[in-house]
Amino acid sequence: MEFKLNEDQQMIHDLAKDFAESVLQPRIDEIEAGEMTEVSNGQKHPQLPHDIHQQLAECGFIGISFPEEYNGMGMGHVEQAIVIKELSRVSPSVGKCLDVYILVWRLWTCMPTMSRR
Repeated sequence: MEFKLNEDQQMIHDLAKDFAESVLQPRIDEIEAGEMTEVSNGQKHPQLPHDIHQQLAECGFIGISFPEEYNGMGMGHVEQAIVIKELSRVSPSVGKCLDVYILVWRLWTCMPTMSRR
């Protein structure tokens, strides 16, 4: 069986690959080390630099599989996997963070009413 990306999937692949190579690769040491950020209990933990989060959102990667009604791109699991794979190829940390963001969002949307969200 041969699997080929459709036009939209190829566009997402190319965008994610370009992002990984042009944004993540030049800063890989900084990204993998993390930016020390104080959390609610007063301890400091390494996190992705804030500007990387911003750029992931601006490219639509964080909302790749979110419904359009929630300002997502409304794409599916294949497109999500393409993005995570391409980002992880350069920075496993960024790929994993994106995967966790999407997982948490999916759990949030499983709640039965908007009042619980």
